[in-house]
Amino acid sequence: MMDSNKFKRGFKMKKILAICILAHAFCAGAFADEVEAQALYSKRGENKDNAKLAADQYSSLAQTEVSGLKKAQLLSKEAEAIYFYGSRVTDNEVKKSAHDRGQKTAMVAVGILAAAPGVAKEPGFKTDLATAYYWYGANLGKWGEANGVLASLGRWPELKQNMQNILRLDETVEDFGVYRILGRGYMKVPFESSTEGLNFLKKAYDNTLTNIAGMTLSRNTTTIVFYLDLLKKKEEVETFCQVFKNMVKVTKLSDSDLLSYNSIRFPESKIDSAEFLANRDVQQYAKNECN
Repeated sequence: MMDSNKFKRGFKMKKILAICILAHAFCAGAFADEVEAQALYSKRGENKDNAKLAADQYSSLAQTEVSGLKKAQLLSKEAEAIYFYGSRVTDNEVKKSAHDRGQKTAMVAVGILAAAPGVAKEPGFKTDLATAYYWYGANLGKWGEANGVLASLGRWPELKQNMQNILRLDETVEDFGVYRILGRGYMKVPFESSTEGLNFLKKAYDNTLTNIAGMTLSRNTTTIVFYLDLLKKKEEVETFCQVFKNMVKVTKLSDSDLLSYNSIRFPESKIDSAEFLANRDVQQYAKNECN
């Protein structure tokens, strides 16, 4: 007759093994889903809807994630992906809805990280929290532009205050993007100092210098485009012309050189280049002022 204790131990071991197998399968499935989301986002330049699909995938993954840190990271990725989608759609209501989703999602990530004292001990905690704040700010800024600057003035103090949190945590996230957001805000918002805005954009520009095709300029084309707009407004002709001429060279780079310039932001570099060439005000100013 089988020992009852031995039978119980065997049954318990089988139960534990079954749980482990199920857990492994779940983790493997979640990993595969995240890889799929990453693959979709990498194809955002081919079709903006890929970014929307990636955002939805990250959202689903975040809902089932038990780790607070991982959940926040997935939510930040969702906010990043929906930002790209919102920035590319032409329907203004869809644009506002996308960026509203993005800022709210990013702030959920902020709340998770800020409320988890154990997570604060993680080596990358400050960067993760700064990244969540960044995607909140980027989406709120785009929402404000779509909603109308004057109609969105009430959100400006909130945006400024939360950008200060990035400065305390990690100013380097997203190519010193906090200075890009603040610089653009100070340029657009009435009664703010455009000189202060130019100082912010100069920081974003100078801290991201790289060399490509015999020229030195920021590796972030969005920073360049914003910088040129404000340099024109402030009539900083010499600096404007230097940056403008380099940006013209960027628009002529081959895809392989553009990948070397900034492989992470290849789609954004292509989009910014096209919009730069289509910006009549900047092109006309350069024609009038630059030799």
